[in-house]
Amino acid sequence: MGELTYRVERLAREASRTMDVAREGLAADLAVDGLHAWGRLYDSVASGLDFEMVWPDGEKRERVPMAQRRALLRHADRRVREAAFAGGNEAWKSVRDVLASALNAISGTRLTLYQHRGVGHFLDVALDDGAISAASLEAMFAAIEGEAELPRSFLRRKASLLGRESIAWYDLEGPLLRDGGPPMVCGEIEAASPSWETAVEMVRGAFGAAYPALQSFFDRAIERRWVDHTPRPGKQPGAWCTSSPVIQQSRVFMTYAASMSDVSTLAHEIGHGFHAHTMRHVRPLLRGYPMTLAESASTFAELILNESLLRDERLGDGQRAALLGAALGDASIFLLDITTRFRFERALYERRASGELSADELDALMVQTQREVFGDALDPEGVDPLFWASKLHFFITSVSFYNFPYAFGYLLSRGMRAMHAREGEAFLPRYERFLQRSGSDWAHRVAKQTLGVDLEQPDFWRDAIRSLAGPLEQLEALIAPAA
Repeated sequence: MGELTYRVERLAREASRTMDVAREGLAADLAVDGLHAWGRLYDSVASGLDFEMVWPDGEKRERVPMAQRRALLRHADRRVREAAFAGGNEAWKSVRDVLASALNAISGTRLTLYQHRGVGHFLDVALDDGAISAASLEAMFAAIEGEAELPRSFLRRKASLLGRESIAWYDLEGPLLRDGGPPMVCGEIEAASPSWETAVEMVRGAFGAAYPALQSFFDRAIERRWVDHTPRPGKQPGAWCTSSPVIQQSRVFMTYAASMSDVSTLAHEIGHGFHAHTMRHVRPLLRGYPMTLAESASTFAELILNESLLRDERLGDGQRAALLGAALGDASIFLLDITTRFRFERALYERRASGELSADELDALMVQTQREVFGDALDPEGVDPLFWASKLHFFITSVSFYNFPYAFGYLLSRGMRAMHAREGEAFLPRYERFLQRSGSDWAHRVAKQTLGVDLEQPDFWRDAIRSLAGPLEQLEALIAPAA
């Protein structure tokens, strides 16, 4: 069978976890008004939810749709973040019993189906979906637990700039502040408002210095107008990349609003396109790669851009602090927030096997998990007990454990970028072989065969996390004089 062995193995594995035709047909029919109906109920409740926002000036104004809450939780004014957090949670509290019923039904249905399909452990299906082994997942989380003080130390430093010893949950995505003054993150550098032409040159320069083949692909995408970047009325928000194996081309959809985050988005989406470009000659059956590897090339490209910007001697201290703070903030989300989501969902399934959990029990489980993962970096009174209700990912019925693939892909990309920095151009052919084979085998086998690293041991993951120590030291040097 040769290169198709992996696909045949997967088909055999799936077949071994399948009921007879009649029962599978019944399960599919019942899922329409059962499992998936609970997911639709969540979508309906969440989309219609709004809350009363008490602004810092004391005014209540109009009610705020829940869809706008996350933008407020990123606001530079901590009072705005706190008000959005409190108002939003009052709204979630009003529907938490309904959502607890939905979550119990979704997890309970899965556990019942797993039992009838002969699934050994509730994580097995999610691991297969991500094409990773249990040993790889255990190794990654062992490394995160062992190195948790690194992201925690950043969060404690962030808290000190806020005049506090620890952060609240609503500070996680807020910008760095200095002595209660103007935001450091997105301060000077956002004010520059780079034009589209400047953004293109920034990305081209970064790619050209570190990865000429990536620059060549980027130039082709720009010259052939594969990137739809222009704002226009009615254009849908968001950004993504789609690729066609038939014409062997990619298209990027984004709305460029002249911010540095948009420049990063451009690099990120081009990375996705480059991933497809490396697989253009791969057999169709082996092109589909899992979510755990889907962000490999995109995050890799984004890291190249950010590191290039930090080396720019024209960058001011505020701009450099902005980039470093944003990068370390993202790291704290991937390492601590994602770990919280994973541990909560794992504990949910373990306890759900013995019966339903009440809304109070779900609140308590979420608080306990947040405190365990974040440690003293999180204010004991600043937890978010209703995070289980507000996080859509727990209610997606098509997949379970929509959390650990984010951390997996993030650390994998950081680890590969660190190897690239050490080895230079000699690393790139191996990196491209990794991308080419990303749909051809289990992730740990692909990494071993192409990169020579063992994802089933903590060492690779530990080194990837420790690569954040340099950026943290740089940030400390920039903000220490004003502390």
